[in-house]
Amino acid sequence: MARRFSTPPDDNDTDGGPSAADIEKFSDVTRTCPKCKAEMYDDVEICWQCGHALMSRDTTGAPKWVIVVSVLVLASFLVVSLRGC
Repeated sequence: MARRFSTPPDDNDTDGGPSAADIEKFSDVTRTCPKCKAEMYDDVEICWQCGHALMSRDTTGAPKWVIVVSVLVLASFLVVSLRGC
């Protein structure tokens, strides 16, 4: 029969939440809302004062560089096709 060697569990290795040192280190980490300038913790998703969504990205349209590159590619195809005729 093979023997298995294992180390006893260490109190510091358990995943029971943040350690006291982590709480002390990160307890004062804040950010400012870009809309209303309220001070809040940096891991919140919605501003407590104005309701502004802090973690979401604005996906209303394509980035400007994508539009510019698309127009340039389309223009180059038009130039090549007109010269070929």
